[in-house]
Amino acid sequence: METSTSKRDAEVSKPSPEIFRAALECIGSDEARTLAVGDTPYDILASHRVPIPIAVVRSGEFEDELLGKAEFLFDDVEELVREIERIDHDFSE
Repeated sequence: METSTSKRDAEVSKPSPEIFRAALECIGSDEARTLAVGDTPYDILASHRVPIPIAVVRSGEFEDELLGKAEFLFDDVEELVREIERIDHDFSE
């Protein structure tokens, strides 16, 4: 299933969790089996307000201490992809 959400799907921007809730509703996903991906502290806060865990990719915009509350922190998207099985394993425990 391919779908997307945009700022039109939320009245309030992040760190409000509205956009993540809209995405969950759009795809019909269970919060317990969903992982958000982002690159800002605002993404972390919004995902935790749903609550869903988040993998954050360092984009160079924010210091690591601002990204430290993410469940997973990666240097780039390629690292996230390489670690996807480990992430999936963490969900199944």
